[in-house]
Amino acid sequence: MNFAKRLVMVAGAVALAGTFGALLAPKAAHGIVATLVQVVNTSANPVPITGSVTDAENPGHSPLRLSFSLTVRNGFGSLFDNFAAQVPDGKRLVVEYVSVSCFVLSSAGVDVATLDLNVSENTGPNSSVSHAIPLPVTKSVTASLGSNRYFASQLVQLYADGSPIGNLGGSVILTGPAPQNGVTCNFEVSGHTVSLP
Repeated sequence: MNFAKRLVMVAGAVALAGTFGALLAPKAAHGIVATLVQVVNTSANPVPITGSVTDAENPGHSPLRLSFSLTVRNGFGSLFDNFAAQVPDGKRLVVEYVSVSCFVLSSAGVDVATLDLNVSENTGPNSSVSHAIPLPVTKSVTASLGSNRYFASQLVQLYADGSPIGNLGGSVILTGPAPQNGVTCNFEVSGHTVSLP
């Protein structure tokens, strides 16, 4: 019995010593580390930077928002326009967000099937290739004035290099009979520009 008591007492003493050690050791370790590491850089003595600063870190890049409208004319079911807006020459637009809004009279029996953002990539002095980026289309409920709103919005990361001609556009494809009143879709493209190398 005495042996069992002693064993329990020794085990309890070891557990108690371990608990105190665990509680006290981190504070002591933090104190030692804090005395070894001290940040001394101030605005008068900044951290030196070697190499070049990238465009993402360059405060010279500027925000840019481009807006354009595409109108599917009476009697047609689609419209493609790759040159509806222009990124400034010598700049690259980093597209971060796209939104599109279209209004259609509900009595027309027409729906918006697809909305695409078209980005032109310069492949030479007088040539380019267009890339169509599909956007998810959502239809709202019919408004009290008898119109349907179709919209798309998407966070993206796309690039469009500037050129002397337009290089950003879109496309709209409708379903149902060709509209008699036309359908207009308003595009908003936002991001920022950086200088081309």
